[in-house]
Formats: sequence, structure tokens, C-alpha cells
Amino acid sequence: MNYQDFESAWYLGLIITGGFVILLYGAGLVARRLRPLWRQGDRAAVALVGGVTAMSVTFVLAILLAALIVLIFQGTA
Repeated sequence: MNYQDFESAWYLGLIITGGFVILLYGAGLVARRLRPLWRQGDRAAVALVGGVTAMSVTFVLAILLAALIVLIFQGTA
């Protein structure tokens, strides 16, 4: 393993970490916007948007974890 391998892995790790932080922040923003809708009694909209958000978070999280796993296994090979 040489310096170029470490440098590209470092940048990819930063990108993955940044994507994870943005993902969590966005999910928090959606949850904060859904709270007033729940109090107003618009349960169908909250269920729909909450479900779509949960699916999106799961999908993007799976992609980020797969990229991280590939990065780790390439570093050990």
C-alpha cells in the first residue's frame, strides 16, 4: 500500500461521512416539519411522508455502508 492508496481512501471516507451526516440532518428536518402536521390531525400525510423518508434513509444508508465496506475490503486486499 502506498501513499496514493491512503489518500484516495481518506477522501472517499470523508465523502461517505459527509453523506451520512447530510442524511441524518435531512431526516431530522423532515421529522421536525412533520410534528406540526401530526398535531393538526393530518395523519395520512404524516404516514406517507414518514414512510417515504424512512425508505429513502434506508436506501441511501445501504449505499453508504456498501461503499464503506468496499473501501475497507480494498484497503485490506
